[in-house]
Amino acid sequence: MKKLQLVPVSWFVILSLLLTGSNLMPTTEHRLIQVFDSMGVKPEYFVLHHGGRTPERISRNRADAFVHQLADQLHLKSVRKEVRADGIRYSATGQIGRNITAELNVINDEPERQWIQPYISVQVKGRGKPGRELERTRNLLAHTLQSNAMIPHFHFSIQGSISSPPSRLEQPIVQAFQKLHAKEVESMRTTHTASISAYSPMLPGGLKTKGGWMNLQAAARVNHDAHRLIFTLGTPIITIEY
Repeated sequence: MKKLQLVPVSWFVILSLLLTGSNLMPTTEHRLIQVFDSMGVKPEYFVLHHGGRTPERISRNRADAFVHQLADQLHLKSVRKEVRADGIRYSATGQIGRNITAELNVINDEPERQWIQPYISVQVKGRGKPGRELERTRNLLAHTLQSNAMIPHFHFSIQGSISSPPSRLEQPIVQAFQKLHAKEVESMRTTHTASISAYSPMLPGGLKTKGGWMNLQAAARVNHDAHRLIFTLGTPIITIEY
């Protein structure tokens, strides 16, 4: 009997370890932040973005209430509604925490239809090094989307600077790709700017391009006025100016 009693206990221990391990798995955002830390890049700006249509159609008469519900759940200020020639646009902004702002945009480009699939865009912006505030905001955004029958599709970009520019413009890009085991897919190179798309098995998802699947983009630009190099990482693509 004693041996039989050990079986469920053993499974309980194994399950606990698995759950603990899953909680410790770094998020996609955390992986990029770790790369910045290991390279000595000073983070200055970051953006987390979700964009996409609602998976199911909603009644046109319920659109106003739906947008207000999203704004309330994200703790955003009063919703603005604009009726344009190409449709109806809702927007709301607000401060989430000490260092993060959020902007919600909902576009109904089918105002003449009774049942619509509006496009939802939520952009979270912050300055400095991302920390617990970003984690809490990400969880809030994911919970809000899921509670409204939407699957989160996050794009994350982080930008910083290197005060002593390397001899080769692409050196930080190569270094970041090595840390993420990434292989180049496509590139754009000029005298002062390099932007390279790649695929990393350490990052989820991806986009199909002419060169193949990509889920990582890195860019380096020389800022001659400030005598520094601007370095940007994004997954699956960079969604900010670089």
